[in-house]
Amino acid sequence: MVRADGRKATFVVDDADSFAKDDFPSERVYGDTPDAQVRLITCAGAYDRQARDYTENLVVFAHLV
Repeated sequence: MVRADGRKATFVVDDADSFAKDDFPSERVYGDTPDAQVRLITCAGAYDRQARDYTENLVVFAHLV
């Protein structure tokens, strides 16, 4: 990622966790942080054909270095 000032923004992964859809930690994922951070959220777990969705979300946590 290139910043407005032309410098390259580099993030380092701190953690990656899977969470059940009905136990998603909204505050941990979407809450304010003291510094620049990124959250990548994608599907994980088994695919539930009836619900037409995966049972979990994988969240990757990273911070700006």
